[in-house]
Amino acid sequence: MAFSNPWILVRHPYAASLLVVMAAGFSVFVIDRLFGFPPLIILGGAPAICFVVLGVRPGLVALLLAALVSDFFFVEPVLTITRHSLILAAYYSVAALVSFKVRKKVDQAR
Repeated sequence: MAFSNPWILVRHPYAASLLVVMAAGFSVFVIDRLFGFPPLIILGGAPAICFVVLGVRPGLVALLLAALVSDFFFVEPVLTITRHSLILAAYYSVAALVSFKVRKKVDQAR
């Protein structure tokens, strides 16, 4: 269940999670072209944001999308899906789980 958040009203949380991952992927692409290295931590933040703002299921969708995007576009060999997707998904799930738990504690404290 998504957290009640007065400053954001999302009717389609799965589409919103797709947009968050696309924005993060575009940011990583731009930084990669400017500086020569892809900061994949930005793609790790996308599922964390989706878990906190949109809920568990859209967060899981963002987690899978972020792992696939980072493996397909930024991890060598580029434009292929390898076993690194599982490693990246585990990495991103830790970031998302921590942010989800912190948000839950903050809501309980209110």
